[in-house]
Amino acid sequence: TITSGGGSIDKTLLPSTTAPYVCNSPGYAQSADLTTAQQTFHVGDRICFTLRVDFPTGSATRNPVVTDFLPPGTRYEAGSMAITGNDTAAVANFNEAAAAAGTASPTWTLGTSTSGALYLPRGAVFEARIAVIVTTAAPTRVGQISGNLMKARGENTAGQAISLRDREDVIIAPTPDVGITKGVANVNCGTANPPNTDNVTVREGDV
Repeated sequence: TITSGGGSIDKTLLPSTTAPYVCNSPGYAQSADLTTAQQTFHVGDRICFTLRVDFPTGSATRNPVVTDFLPPGTRYEAGSMAITGNDTAAVANFNEAAAAAGTASPTWTLGTSTSGALYLPRGAVFEARIAVIVTTAAPTRVGQISGNLMKARGENTAGQAISLRDREDVIIAPTPDVGITKGVANVNCGTANPPNTDNVTVREGDV
């Protein structure tokens, strides 16, 4: 969580050990408070994040935008974005199509249109959940830490810039080692041998 006079921003992660792993499950936490196992994900896994911004209470916020920069080796899961029940901020636009196509980072344009600009009232809260899918394994034999950076920007009614950011780290696992086990399953369709059975006597004509 990052807090300043211009509000606060908080990003949390659903631990990989959550079962079943669905984004509306409870238990989101800061990655710094999780074990290595809880932060580790493999190719094909879904990773769920909650994104929250508490906007300033002293003045309205003009033209607020929230952007989520996905961890390397992941892609936004199409249709996964959901606004939570804690949200009080009007969402003018979310770039679902571009995010799903991978041509842009997931971005929320917030506020209600007034006099040619978008405004959020004092103390508005933005909160949403998204999921990403791991597409690429770590290039090394150990897990690779990948950061997921979230930014919020806007300005107050006095024209002063508001800029907030928070980051959660996940660990992308490497491709598992592949082993080959070969043994004699059976001879002449007889009794099946246990896996990896070697040194079985066979004679000419045996199958």
